[in-house]
Amino acid sequence: MLISVFLPYIIFYGIAVVLMAISMLFYGKERLNNYLFWLTWIALLVFVGLRDASVGSDTADYLSSFHHPEQGYGEKGDTDPGFLMYLYLTHYLLFDRGTLFLLLTALVGLGGIGYVTRRNSAMPVYSLVIFATFGTA
Repeated sequence: MLISVFLPYIIFYGIAVVLMAISMLFYGKERLNNYLFWLTWIALLVFVGLRDASVGSDTADYLSSFHHPEQGYGEKGDTDPGFLMYLYLTHYLLFDRGTLFLLLTALVGLGGIGYVTRRNSAMPVYSLVIFATFGTA
């Protein structure tokens, strides 16, 4: 039972550590490291975007606000206007599919993180793994 709960973490971090080790072993090989970065980024996107509603302290709240955007986010419903617009747009464009909402939301957030990491880090795979370790654990 415990292994099944941690299986996604074991798979993601196993993949990430192997890709990071290969990247560090072939430091300076720009083309290979570019491929490794994108593989790591896609693995992170799948890991974060396809999570279950029970994963994370606020995922269920986000899904609830997605399914019922008129109620806003949180107990008081005092949602930022930009996020409220995002909820309405995604709710109607994604036909109320929560998994697509989580995947799109992960794509938006991780897209920026991937861009900045790839552009500014000398070791982007390593940086992405460190981000994932502290940002998702």
